[in-house]
Amino acid sequence: MKNIILIILLFLFFRFDLASQSFEISGGANRNILYDLQKNEGHFSAKYFYRVGFDLGIAIDDVYIDTMPFRFTVKLINYKSSLFTTDGMLGGESTTKASINNYKIGFGLFPLNLFFLSRRLQINFGGELGVLIHDKIQGYKSSWSYDTVGIYHQYISLDDGSIEINKKFSFGFSSRLAYEIKVKNDLSIVPQYSLYIGLNDEFKNIEAHPASFLQYLEIGIKKRLE
Repeated sequence: MKNIILIILLFLFFRFDLASQSFEISGGANRNILYDLQKNEGHFSAKYFYRVGFDLGIAIDDVYIDTMPFRFTVKLINYKSSLFTTDGMLGGESTTKASINNYKIGFGLFPLNLFFLSRRLQINFGGELGVLIHDKIQGYKSSWSYDTVGIYHQYISLDDGSIEINKKFSFGFSSRLAYEIKVKNDLSIVPQYSLYIGLNDEFKNIEAHPASFLQYLEIGIKKRLE
């Protein structure tokens, strides 16, 4: 498997057209709100609250494979969320309340890139794979149940990490809208808006299955590599 991956990477490397690449450093703020498609009905209830984080990243634009331009990105992303979820049956119920502060490395690949206004206006579509590198969680899990013997209650703090609720990997759809403002022939300032729609569950060991919806407002500095 490792040999196959190496062959693919070498193939892509030798297909690159290095003449017109550009390098970008960017940073800004993000706003995350969790979402899922399960309705609040019966014994199930989920409430999500948006929170603000930050990100820093680098990107390489105009990497050509044959005649197709690609954009590659690597980001350090701090994103936060809060949730309150409940589910159960007649014989019991469980609840999770958590405030989550995550750090992940995001690897982005954008195969669809559109350019307008002499390439100053850019629209990019692709995907992102995220790897969780650190998290801090505050909150609790509680539950109750009963049987013929009696009623049982349980309360577990999430602050000490005794229960993991974050998944290590995430992936989703990404898009970006940017406008280049030239400072010099080979240097530009790039204000940009991006969004990420998570396509997998962010969490485990809770009652719901939400994913992240992240919006980014960033400023970048781009240098064309002649």
